[in-house]
Amino acid sequence: MSISESKNLLTFLFPGQGSQSPGMGHFLFEQFTVVQNLFQEASDTLQQDMKKLCFEGSEKELALTENTQPALLLVSTATQMVLRKEFGIQPKAAAGHSVGEYAALVSGGVLSFCHALQAVRLRGQAMQSAVPLGKGGMIAAIGLDDSQIDFLCKKVVSESGIGPLSPANFNCPGQIVLSGASEAIQWM
Repeated sequence: MSISESKNLLTFLFPGQGSQSPGMGHFLFEQFTVVQNLFQEASDTLQQDMKKLCFEGSEKELALTENTQPALLLVSTATQMVLRKEFGIQPKAAAGHSVGEYAALVSGGVLSFCHALQAVRLRGQAMQSAVPLGKGGMIAAIGLDDSQIDFLCKKVVSESGIGPLSPANFNCPGQIVLSGASEAIQWM
């Protein structure tokens, strides 16, 4: 495959929850008007100061699922807009992990940015309300197979008396995310 042929295979890949951090998107915001406008659009759509959340919010505030998901969508969308509009990079495809799928849909023109923001806010609120704050959590297990994960979860619940704990996401061979009671995760 030649270099020019490989350019035609460019794909944008967007991250999921867990990749957020305070200050994310700040450099892009400072450098590009298109990003400043997108932050304003997001703030207007959600009636929340997204600039303040992303740049000044604490790690704890940003980690709330109802905040994390719109913030990740915003910064992912801002990044792909800069790559397209400022650098002329045009992908042939887009993909995303978990909430990153929404950024991929926006990138592909399948879903509008505002509709995606509203959807991920609602999604984040539903996920946040499913488990009381501080009572549940997730952890990635690396290097174990499915049967080892099943054994581990059953053993932790059996020996600690704390549950639930179960596999939640089979990300790839050797990386499985467990979810359940925070105390069960900490007991491991």
